[in-house]
Amino acid sequence: MAGLIQLNTPIKQPQLPYIYPMAFFSNFSASYLLTPGMKGFDFFELDLGYEYKIGKKIYGEIYGSKYFYSGGSNLINGNITSDIGASFNYDFTYFQFNNLLDVFFTNKSDIQFTPGVEKTIYFGNADNSSWSINPYLYCNFSTVNYYESNVTRCLNGPRGPRAGQAIGPQLTSTTVVQNKGFKLLNTDF
Repeated sequence: MAGLIQLNTPIKQPQLPYIYPMAFFSNFSASYLLTPGMKGFDFFELDLGYEYKIGKKIYGEIYGSKYFYSGGSNLINGNITSDIGASFNYDFTYFQFNNLLDVFFTNKSDIQFTPGVEKTIYFGNADNSSWSINPYLYCNFSTVNYYESNVTRCLNGPRGPRAGQAIGPQLTSTTVVQNKGFKLLNTDF
């Protein structure tokens, strides 16, 4: 899931992927927290999408995700409820031009756009390559609304369906974006 930051806690994350005929796909994943005294399901994710290909050079996917958090979730940014997105990629033979557009739904919707170029260089036989390198350059643009939030998290609180009210300390964080607008966040290479 894009943009989700997790704490350094042991988590098991089983997944149930399924690829339907005609390029439809789905995936369900669950995060189970293994920390003693806090064991339980922390987070669930459901993904649905469609992969497309137009001719030999244009390809991508259209997808949507829905996120479910437990009441005592230990995820830092547990306020993303869902996202929809699409990718559009073009193969120029010597390099690929890739674009990714996502809309994340939180307290305020956030738009993220990531254009980039990359090329996989194979050493040896391309069909049975022994190794390859993948130079790339991507830029991440966003409305940065994702970063503006109020998050309250229970530290070592009771878990499970009969856990009751949290009795442990709470961590509350408020983030305000001062310079709003569609911004270049970073460049990856």
